[in-house]
Amino acid sequence: MAHHDDIPPHHRQLFQAMDLTGDGTISSAFLIDMLDRNGLAMGDSRLNGFFAHLETLSAVAQDKLLSVREFHTAILTCSTLVSKAITGDLRVPDFQSLKNIIKNIYETVLPNESGDNADYIPQLAEVDPDQFAISITTVDGQHFSIGDHDKQFCIQSCSKPLSYILALKGYGPEYVHKYVGTEPSGHRFNHMALKSAPLPDDEGREIPHNPCINAGAIMSVSMVYPEMDDHNERLKKVIEYWKELSGGSDAPIGFDEETYKSESSTADRNWCLGFMMREKKSWPPCFSYDGTKSLKDTLELYFQICSILSTSKAMSIMAATLANGGLNPISGRRVCTPDDVRCALPLMLTCGMYDYSGQH
Repeated sequence: MAHHDDIPPHHRQLFQAMDLTGDGTISSAFLIDMLDRNGLAMGDSRLNGFFAHLETLSAVAQDKLLSVREFHTAILTCSTLVSKAITGDLRVPDFQSLKNIIKNIYETVLPNESGDNADYIPQLAEVDPDQFAISITTVDGQHFSIGDHDKQFCIQSCSKPLSYILALKGYGPEYVHKYVGTEPSGHRFNHMALKSAPLPDDEGREIPHNPCINAGAIMSVSMVYPEMDDHNERLKKVIEYWKELSGGSDAPIGFDEETYKSESSTADRNWCLGFMMREKKSWPPCFSYDGTKSLKDTLELYFQICSILSTSKAMSIMAATLANGGLNPISGRRVCTPDDVRCALPLMLTCGMYDYSGQH
């Protein structure tokens, strides 16, 4: 039998901090509630081992007094995370106050039923307009969601910064920014406009202003896994990447075929943007990889990527991954480099907010 002294001193100190009565036990309900108040709840994959062990003790559905050994065994797979919660070292120490603020915002906004669904793609007009959620995830993986946070929706233009990051991942900023700029356009997101980018042998060459408008996003997509022959296979790779950004292989990332078909069948302006970029010789060499790629390949992949499904909760984890320099706080995996994130975040701030975003 293991000796009592094989319990690390740090675990003993944590236990003592939670032993409020001084009787050598702690309440499992109090422990679970403490974690929940800190944004660390059941469903967080980092706590799977913790909750699995408490289940064997019948200490989840009902309260049970835990010994120091039971506590030690429960936190073995997540001791650093539990330690941060107990000692107040998580990024948001008073997470409960933040949760209360989000709840108040949610309840204030919920009755507002003004506005209309986007209808520039027919399928979007059919989405339930009453769906509403707010989700937050910190760089420590503290999480809170309220409302329809597990309902999937099409990410549409939220895909643009990630397509840009994938282009950077494949080719690097020097290559990418020869073909897409970094400044706001001053025009609508789908305006028929490019910026001057002359070359010694082509004074009239033009490129999209930035990766957050349609022309620039289409340009970014041309640099997303162009070596693959089938744009459906390219889409699978993009979806895998979105899952990694959103927590791992179990992340609720999907694809809406009907929205893709709807967008593809009503994409006259995006086709015009594509032809305009072809006329102005905007496209990078990888656009014609092995001479087999076409404008149709790039546009159809762009429409497909816009039709990826995610949830409010998953999107907040993706945002936390970017805020954490590309390190996913839930899976602990590095999904993109700090340098690529450093390129993307300023563009999201300066170019990604669209029209009227500065108005109250």
